[in-house]
Amino acid sequence: NGLLVNLPFRHHHQLHAYTSGVHAFLQTDFGLAVTFDWHSYARVLLPTTYSRSVCGLCGNADGNPANDFTLPDGRSTTDENTFGNSWKVSDVPGCDAPCTGDCGVCNEAEKRAYRGDKHCGLLVKPRGPFADCHGVVDPAPYFEDCLFDVCLYKGHQEVLCRAVAAYVTACQSRRVSIAPWRTAAFC
Repeated sequence: NGLLVNLPFRHHHQLHAYTSGVHAFLQTDFGLAVTFDWHSYARVLLPTTYSRSVCGLCGNADGNPANDFTLPDGRSTTDENTFGNSWKVSDVPGCDAPCTGDCGVCNEAEKRAYRGDKHCGLLVKPRGPFADCHGVVDPAPYFEDCLFDVCLYKGHQEVLCRAVAAYVTACQSRRVSIAPWRTAAFC
């Protein structure tokens, strides 16, 4: 409703918003839980009673990712940009869809530079700091997302750190302990 409040914030027993570490959390009395990192990571959890009763960027919550790319008009798409842009609710200055048509991508040769342990490869390293999580949260999609983003931003350290932190958050949200991974030279 446009009202700004400081965190932590509680509205009766219906809404609780607070921060912990680098994340913000929102919890409601009907079971909705939202976590976000103020940059690019967001996670929305709903009780199963809402399965097939919701729509949007998070799909319909029926557990089947194959039918989640549904547009507001009910049609399906396989194009990520079309899907994402279809759910845009208003024009916000600085928030536009600059990528239409032939969007920038890196080829496999360009991505190769970021597959090593000093970049995205740390996510999938068998004896690395995230090894205990590999059996709980598949690192493959996080690795691919990391390669895409870090390559597109030509190895920018902040992009790399956010990509790795997204996997850490997924692991920790499933109560997996992560070995120390930040160093003076890495994130």
